[in-house]
Amino acid sequence: FFIVGMEQVVELVPFLRDPKKEVRHIAVQNLAGFSSAPEAQELLVKEKNLIPTLKILLFDVDYIARESYVCLLQFSTNTAFAHKMLEAKLIPHLMEVVCDKESIFIEVALLILGNLTRIQEGSEALLQKDTDFEGVFVYKLIQRFCQGERTEDPKDDKYKWIASIVTNLSQLEKGRYILTKDGGELLMLVASANISNHAIRKRGIAATIKNCCFNRESHMELLQKGLLNFIVVPLMATPADFTPEEIETMPIAAATILLKDHTMETDRETILSLIESLVLLCSSKETRQYLRDSSLYPIVREFDLRQKDEDIKEEILKVVNFLIRDETEDKKSLVEEVEDEGDEDLKGIQDLDLD
Repeated sequence: FFIVGMEQVVELVPFLRDPKKEVRHIAVQNLAGFSSAPEAQELLVKEKNLIPTLKILLFDVDYIARESYVCLLQFSTNTAFAHKMLEAKLIPHLMEVVCDKESIFIEVALLILGNLTRIQEGSEALLQKDTDFEGVFVYKLIQRFCQGERTEDPKDDKYKWIASIVTNLSQLEKGRYILTKDGGELLMLVASANISNHAIRKRGIAATIKNCCFNRESHMELLQKGLLNFIVVPLMATPADFTPEEIETMPIAAATILLKDHTMETDRETILSLIESLVLLCSSKETRQYLRDSSLYPIVREFDLRQKDEDIKEEILKVVNFLIRDETEDKKSLVEEVEDEGDEDLKGIQDLDLD
């Protein structure tokens, strides 16, 4: 059978449970063809059995499961469908797929998780908030995110989509807590996972660092654990640009990268997240002094000289102003200043595109 019009799309749903796999395949294949159309979604969202049935088809033969994943991926961009997927307990199954190294559906499962975590309830479900297993899924995701040898071909980086998911999770207070507790153990793993140069991975790492910097109470501990290394290494210029004294007090990874061939980060979105992280880290006299003692000023000075983007230069100027300010000035506290900046930034945090 064939679908000849949009109005008939709901007639496909009963055939998804047909005993004959040939019929199931034709039905789900047709459904996949309509799944991205807003008109079809509007008609199908009323079908109570649709999402539970598509979940069952994920366990069917590969060519049927593949079409079911396509449907779920398209539907997961729709908030109403996303809530239905959460009700159907889809997240635990998707996590099983992600953790199965042999699965051929790892990337599409991650893409669906990325869409589901764009809504608060989806992020809370993946965080396993207020359960005995809180944070377990996050740990498993980050474990996969850090796996594998560094690859020069970003296409080989199938776990890069986890960057977007962790960014979404870090927008919630509970997500930031899980990432920054225990000295920021999980955040440091995320920050160090430079498996490839894919923009999704780089932007997600930088955005997650920035989001976690909204937890001011953890700033000093994160700096002492080495977070600054991961922020400034992408911003490093060449050895000739620094004096020996400046290099001597730099974070160890920053000083080490000067001994190697390296390229300065050029992705605008990544750069802005890194610089905005530094702005947030300037929230106290203690952290500002730590940043001064770590040669942050010469690092951002040389980085600024190579920038033309006005938004980037504006953020760098904020960092510089915090570093050179007279700490004896009786002005509005830096915590209040950064809070004002940060609250506006937090409102503007966006999910990373999954295109």
